[in-house]
Amino acid sequence: MKAGEKTINLLACIALMLSTGFGVKALELWNERQLAVEQTQKLQGQLTQQIRFADEHSDYKTYKIKLLDKQKKLEQQVEHN
Repeated sequence: MKAGEKTINLLACIALMLSTGFGVKALELWNERQLAVEQTQKLQGQLTQQIRFADEHSDYKTYKIKLLDKQKKLEQQVEHN
């Protein structure tokens, strides 16, 4: 082998090793990003539920009326069964 071919082969090996290393790092970063996105979505869902719960229970009288309506419906279902 000529000296030029050895140099080219060495540079090709170095380039291959660097690209593999960058690819592995990119995959790790992608996985971390995916986990962060999933966690963000989960937290947004929890926040939405808490806001909905707070809205439904901000007026106790309305909440009590809703509970009584649910109770009446359940009692009617029991009578039918």
